[in-house]
This record gives sequence, structure tokens and C-alpha cells, in this order.
Amino acid sequence: MSATQRKTRADSVLGTLPEDRQETIAAYARTHTLEDTIAWLAADGVRISRSRLSVWLSSFSLRQAFKAAEQSTEEFAAFLRESFPDIDPAELDRRAALFFQGEAMKTGDAETYLAFATARHKAETDRARLAQKERSLSLDERKLRLIEAKAAQADAAEKTLGESTLTPEERMTRIRQIFGMA
Repeated sequence: MSATQRKTRADSVLGTLPEDRQETIAAYARTHTLEDTIAWLAADGVRISRSRLSVWLSSFSLRQAFKAAEQSTEEFAAFLRESFPDIDPAELDRRAALFFQGEAMKTGDAETYLAFATARHKAETDRARLAQKERSLSLDERKLRLIEAKAAQADAAEKTLGESTLTPEERMTRIRQIFGMA
């Protein structure tokens, strides 16, 4: 789940509607009063209180602003990668984060800015945690391959030692070959 997507509460009347329907409701609410919007929704069989509608409109607006800021930031990061192909990934992330903060501050609302910054930081932390888990898994897979290779060498050496048709010198030569010491 990305930073722009939060799990919708199961009891959210409007939050569980399809995205295009939510956009239609928000667009209607921008040009009508809360009471008019409630009546309009009721005509479609959607019952909601004034306070719930107000909270939903606020959170929908925040999500839309966050999506726009995130999209702009992704476009800015792509521009930086294209313009400066040798840019250090950490520097690219730092510049993109600063750009995102600038976009988030355009809302002029400290709470919104804090929500943006917190969500973005959480997304970055989640990405870093995932990358760390992937590196750890890769390392574990490499360790497993090495253990399997060592076990195969041990089996081959044991089989060589058990071959009675070989002279002691031939056994020693084969064992050295098995362990890469020849």
C-alpha cells in the first residue's frame, strides 16, 4: 500500500465508493453547500451526516493534494535523473523530498503539510525496510547456496574416500580437486 493509499474504513459511507464516484461527489460539493450535497446524495440513496460529509471532504481533498504533490515529485525526480544521469541516488532522494515539501507547503495548512511530510517519510521508511529485507533474503539465499555447495563437496569427498579402487595418492588428488586445491 503506497503512501497515497490508506485503508478505507469499512463504515465509511463515501470512502467505500468507487474513485470516480468520489470525485463526482467532491466536485458537486465544491459548488454547493453541505446541506445541498447531503440532499443530492440522499436522492441517490446515500445517507450521511453533515459532520461525516465535512470530514470526508477534508480527507478527500487532502488525498487529492497528496496525489498531486507525489505525482509532481515523481516527475521532478525523473527530470533530475534524465538531466543528471550520474546523480547519487541519496542526493536524488534528498532533492525530491525537498521538492515534495515545497509542493505540500502550497496548501498553506500546517496540519496538511505535517500529514504530507509524515506520509512521505513513512513511505520512504517502508521502501527502505523492504529493500533491507530483500538484501537480507538475497544474503540468506547466497548462504544457502554456499552451504549446499559445501555439502556437495563433503559428499563427493566422502564418496572418494570410500572408493577402494583408488590408491591413496589418487584419493588425495581427487579430494584436492573437489575442494579446489589442485
